[in-house]
Amino acid sequence: MGILATYLSQADMESGHISTTAGKFDTEITDFAWWSPNEFSVGDRWNFPHNEATGDDTWYHFGIIVDAFDGGDDGHLGWLLDAAANQICKLRLIDGKLQVEAIGTTTVVSTPTVTVPATLARWDLHVDRAGAGMTITLYENGSGTALATATITDTGTFGTPAMFQMAHLDHDDAYFSELYMADFDTRDTRPIRQNVNAVGNHTAWDGAFGNVSDESIMTSIKEATATGKESYNVETYAGPATLAGISRVAIKLRASKGASGPSNINPLVRIGGTDYSAGNIGPTTTPLIYFAEFLQNPDTSVDWVKADLDTTEIGVEAIT
Repeated sequence: MGILATYLSQADMESGHISTTAGKFDTEITDFAWWSPNEFSVGDRWNFPHNEATGDDTWYHFGIIVDAFDGGDDGHLGWLLDAAANQICKLRLIDGKLQVEAIGTTTVVSTPTVTVPATLARWDLHVDRAGAGMTITLYENGSGTALATATITDTGTFGTPAMFQMAHLDHDDAYFSELYMADFDTRDTRPIRQNVNAVGNHTAWDGAFGNVSDESIMTSIKEATATGKESYNVETYAGPATLAGISRVAIKLRASKGASGPSNINPLVRIGGTDYSAGNIGPTTTPLIYFAEFLQNPDTSVDWVKADLDTTEIGVEAIT
C-alpha cells in the first residue's frame, strides 16, 4: 500500500491545538506543530487516523519537542489504537526517558533508556504484527539501532494499528510535527509537501481551482464523463536543499463516487506532455483520503530528482 496517512497541513485534521512558535518544528519541513499543552489531562486527546497496513508492518515517523524537559518527567505522549479503538501501544515518559508499551493478552514495557533531547528529534516507531504476537520498536533520528523494544506473544482480539492518538498526562508542553504513517521503513526519510498552485493542462472536471486548493472537505470538483481529466501545477519545492534521495512521490486526494456516472478514478502525473497513471482507485460514497504513489519518475524510469518536482503536473482521470 505504501503511505497510510500524512499530517503535514493544518487542514489534515479538523480540530486540534496548533503551535506556530519558532523552534517547535523544522521550518524546512513545515510551519507549525501539533501542540499538546501541559494543562491538559489524560482525557484530552487528538486523533490521527490512518489506513491499516495490508501486511504486518506499520511505521510512524514524527518529530517531538517536550518543553522544560527534566529527568523527573513521567506521563504519556500518545497511544496507538486499532480500528475498534483498543489501545495496543503506549508511548510513555518515565523519569525523562521514552519507553514503549505493547498491549495484548499481556502487557510488556520496554526498559526506559532513551532520553528525550531538549531540541527537535525525529523518531520512527515500528509495529510488527507478525503471527499472533506484536513487537514495537522505537528508533531515533534514523538510527538503525533499536532504542526501545517491547514484544508480546499474543495480541488476543486486538487488531492492527489504525490511529495514533496524541494524549497528555503529567509532562510539559509537547509538540509533534512532520507526522506520517506507512507500511515501509520510514527511517532516514522526511516528508515534504507541495501544494497545487495553478490549473494545469487538463481542465475537464467541473469546479473552480479554489475548490481544490482550499483543502476544505466542503468543496470539491466533479466529473460525470469517463476519461475526463483534470491536472494542476504544483508550487516550487521548498524543502531541504540537500537531499540524499527521493523515496517516492505521492498524490494525496480526498474522493467519493456519485450516484451515477464514473465510479473509479485514476491519479496521474503529467511530465513532458505525457500522462502517466498510477492505477485505478475505487472510492466509496463517503469522502475518504487516498494515496497514489510513484516510486520512480515514470518519464525516465529512474529515481526522482529535485528538479522533477517543480515541472510535474499532478491530476486525476475519471474511469468507468
